[in-house]
Amino acid sequence: MSCYLCKSDKYSQRTGSVRDNPDIDVLECSDFGLVYLSSLEHIQDKHYKGSGMHDDEVPNIDKWLKETEFDDKRRYDFVKEKIANKNVLDIKNGVF
Repeated sequence: MSCYLCKSDKYSQRTGSVRDNPDIDVLECSDFGLVYLSSLEHIQDKHYKGSGMHDDEVPNIDKWLKETEFDDKRRYDFVKEKIANKNVLDIKNGVF
């Protein structure tokens, strides 16, 4: 699978796995550095639409930020040493 940002076919396989599908490889583009999955076939709109994450309502953003603050900090603390002095592009996914 080529890099979906720069279209390069040069990549290396990274250590790690996808939690829900161990058959999917984690790849890193050799030209651009984007880390991506070997397949996107497992991603379907119905998964996000039917997740019930927000009870089909757009949340109040201030309330949502307050509720997720602890987990956001936990995630940042987990990666902060790995990303220090590096450029990071965080691409979100899902449907609101």
